[in-house]
Amino acid sequence: MRAFSDKQTDVFLNAFGEPITYGASTFRAILNVRPVVIEGTEGLIEDEETFLSAKSIDISALNLSIGSQLIVRGTDYTVYRIYNDLSGVIEIYIRVTIAGLIP
Repeated sequence: MRAFSDKQTDVFLNAFGEPITYGASTFRAILNVRPVVIEGTEGLIEDEETFLSAKSIDISALNLSIGSQLIVRGTDYTVYRIYNDLSGVIEIYIRVTIAGLIP
C-alpha cells in the first residue's frame, strides 16, 4: 500500500479536486465514476458507482459517516460506504438522494 504525505495529497486535490458541501462545511475531493459489470444468468448487468477521493484527515475531522448528506455539483447525495486504506486518501461512495426515501 502506498501512503501519501499531506503535501502530496494537497497538491493532488488542489489540481483535480472540487468543493464538496457537507452541512455548513466544505472539503475538496475528486469525483470518480467507474463502471460495474455483473454477469448473471440473464446476461450482463451494467451500472456505475460514484465515489469521492478525499484527504483522510479532513474527513475524520468532519465526522462524516454512512447516511451523511453531501452536495456535489449542486446535486444531493447520500454516503453509503466509506473505505479507508490508510494511505491518506479515503474513498466515499455516494448515490443520488431520492426525496422521501430513508438512506
